[in-house]
Amino acid sequence: DSRARTDMNRWRATWQGRWQQLDMALADELRLMASYQKSDSREFVTETRVGLPYRERDVTYDEDALQLHAQASKLLRWGAAAGGKFTYGVDYIRNKVVNEQNGITPPAGESFPLKRFPDTTETSTALFAQAELGHGRWTMTPGVRAEHYSIKPKQAGFGGTVASNSDSAVSPKLGLMFQATDAWAVYGNYAAGFRAPNAGQINAFFENPLAFYRSIPNPNLKPEKSNTFELGLRGRVNALRIDAAVFTGRYKDFIQDQVLVSGQYGNPANPATFQSVNLDRVRISGFELKADYDWGRFAGGDWRTHAAYGYTKGKDTNTDKPLDTISPQQLVLGVRYDTSSLGVQFSASHWAGKKASDAAADAWLSPSATVLDLSAQWRIRSGTRLNVGVYNLTDKKYWRWADVRNLTGSTSIADAYSQPGRHIRVSLVQDF
Repeated sequence: DSRARTDMNRWRATWQGRWQQLDMALADELRLMASYQKSDSREFVTETRVGLPYRERDVTYDEDALQLHAQASKLLRWGAAAGGKFTYGVDYIRNKVVNEQNGITPPAGESFPLKRFPDTTETSTALFAQAELGHGRWTMTPGVRAEHYSIKPKQAGFGGTVASNSDSAVSPKLGLMFQATDAWAVYGNYAAGFRAPNAGQINAFFENPLAFYRSIPNPNLKPEKSNTFELGLRGRVNALRIDAAVFTGRYKDFIQDQVLVSGQYGNPANPATFQSVNLDRVRISGFELKADYDWGRFAGGDWRTHAAYGYTKGKDTNTDKPLDTISPQQLVLGVRYDTSSLGVQFSASHWAGKKASDAAADAWLSPSATVLDLSAQWRIRSGTRLNVGVYNLTDKKYWRWADVRNLTGSTSIADAYSQPGRHIRVSLVQDF
């Protein structure tokens, strides 16, 4: 007999201020934001097992987050057909994370209370600036972001070793758009990226000695840096909207989460060991297509159809092996009906099957699947909405690649990772 209960609470306060038409030398508009959020969760599990000791798990996880944002902008003018806007500001985020596990009958080799990763304070500070410069049919958008992050764990209460992590980066970007006609525009973007590792990747540890697998920390994990390029086309022809884009990115120290670095499942002499690692050089490329058509008003409401298709491919350029974190291509089709008080949407999503050439050797490959969903929203009054949805209408068994990519072809537990069958979600939303 196994019983579980999860309680989650969140308290949040946000203040925002906006001042316009300041007519100052450095700013025409100023925006300030301050947000504080405290959230906590507790999961309590009891297990009465045949031939094994009674077991309890009492797991708590708390976060304490502060976010500050300041942004100023200044309109630019030069000539009758030229102008723009200069925007600059600062972001600050601080998050404190605390976790603890108590209970009865701890895992083999462990004792309660214990922490799966040390209590940690994560901070991030960034300065940014961007200009939107227009002349005739041309628009240029240069920008830059300078940021610094820090991960500082506490040793107290954590049995393993802990490691701090911090780094800084300056990331430029540049966008260029040409409005060829009133209906069509082409654009190109370049952006340098910077992604910091998280506290769990740096210090978290977990081991299941009975199932012979474990997840180990990587205190030497480096931040990920990238350079991406995008070329796109936008069309607005009467009731039709079309967006198409191709992109490619070059990554250095790409962060790949939970890689099988040694061992194998179910082998007591050589248990499976997972770790977040850096891949030296990675290339990711693909394209996206989107379309939306407004059919006008029929049967008392507005009708729209939409379609989207995306394909992405990635590989480790040092080894020429596929990057198996990339999900297969997806096609989404939908139709929507809207009145002043009611919205109904029917959509179909198709996921392609994962190919062996795009996955690690001996990987369990998720098959293709098509899923149908029907949802509705009743706007009862201003600020009050009732949402009802029936998802996976045909009760299709399917998998998402991100959930199963670490399974091997010989696995017997793939069903445990499948998505829910036909299910209903209902929510009532009140805005104050």
